[in-house]
Amino acid sequence: MPTSLPALDGPIAAQHTKSIVVDLPFGIRGGLPVIGDGFSPETMVLPTADGHPLADALISRIPASTLTGIERRPFYAALLHAQGGHIQTTAAELAQARANARQMNIGWVLVWRRDPALLRVLG
Repeated sequence: MPTSLPALDGPIAAQHTKSIVVDLPFGIRGGLPVIGDGFSPETMVLPTADGHPLADALISRIPASTLTGIERRPFYAALLHAQGGHIQTTAAELAQARANARQMNIGWVLVWRRDPALLRVLG
């Protein structure tokens, strides 16, 4: 697997704001519990090329308080709820999620698998 995709990494690497890059589908893997959808393996190597923080996780353990903090962020909560289309997010929740994404400096969202419910969160 390549460790970079220049057409994708180039614009991200050129931006020096240290904004967060979120990969969709979004999830946290490793330890228990496992939340969110599985993510593309490319998401684990692209940050080495673009230098931006990654909002995906493949970790051996995650403290419950960290997981709770992630789930309390309106943006991440909306992504988790939208995945699989099981929970309908209200217009107010979507607005709150988008405002939270700006507040956290989410600068890029890489869509690896198109999902209408996830795309709705992005607006």
